[in-house]
Amino acid sequence: MDLSLSDAPHLRNMIAILLGLCAGAMTVGMLEGVSHQLYPAFSELDYDDPDQMRTIFNQAPVTALLSILLAWSASVCLGCFVAGLFGVEQGRICSTVVGIVAATLVAFMLSTLPAPKWFTFAGIAILLPSGFLGWWCSRRVLLKLGNKLSD
Repeated sequence: MDLSLSDAPHLRNMIAILLGLCAGAMTVGMLEGVSHQLYPAFSELDYDDPDQMRTIFNQAPVTALLSILLAWSASVCLGCFVAGLFGVEQGRICSTVVGIVAATLVAFMLSTLPAPKWFTFAGIAILLPSGFLGWWCSRRVLLKLGNKLSD
């Protein structure tokens, strides 16, 4: 099965990156939506009030914060998987771009939140292994499909 657009590799890469970003955004949206159902205190939060944010983060159960980290991790993993799958020969580059965009968004979000230090550290630390896992899985799928990979 040939997933490449051989006459337009740059177009293929842009499409792969956009699909990866969309897959990651949908994943984080769905998983954080589930988290809001499990922990409704987060859904009633006024995100513009720093004192309320600090109070919620200090009172939130660890499992609520872990569910957010899980959502971020899964979104990066799936986004890099999709980018790597559609990027075919240049899947590593496509996955890297998706990972960098996700890391930038997470870093920006963490800089605006009064989150506990362990949450901030874990939020950054989980991104690299998650992105690598997504890219690695895309390589395995493409090899099973019989594609010759150069990266």
